[in-house]
Amino acid sequence: MYPQVDTQLIFLHSLCGLMCIYYSVRLYTKKNELRNLNHPLILIPLFIALISLISTAIGENFSKSLIGAPQIGQGIFWYIDLSIMSIVFSQLANIKTAKLILFINLLFVTVVVSFFTFFPYWNSTPISFYYFTD
Repeated sequence: MYPQVDTQLIFLHSLCGLMCIYYSVRLYTKKNELRNLNHPLILIPLFIALISLISTAIGENFSKSLIGAPQIGQGIFWYIDLSIMSIVFSQLANIKTAKLILFINLLFVTVVVSFFTFFPYWNSTPISFYYFTD
């Protein structure tokens, strides 16, 4: 559909699908984990996804409502992914080494993507993550 962002959206939805399977198994084995689902940062994106799903009956393009705009992909699946990531990553809040590894990973990705966005032809090698550098 939109080759510039399709791979990122497929990766995001696939990764969140795997996280959903992981947390579903965790909920099945440990029933006391259900109390973690009652948090506003988890319920608000799910509520927005539910309202968006209901409003697609009025809209003209059902698939675009599910996936979202091509620039950011902020559709129903994006809000469901946001709540799934909030559920899973909230479990890492108590583990200091996991927080440090996640921070280093996010910092590295941000630096690399920012560098090649500012200098897409660095050392005469065309490395660009997007078709634009603004």
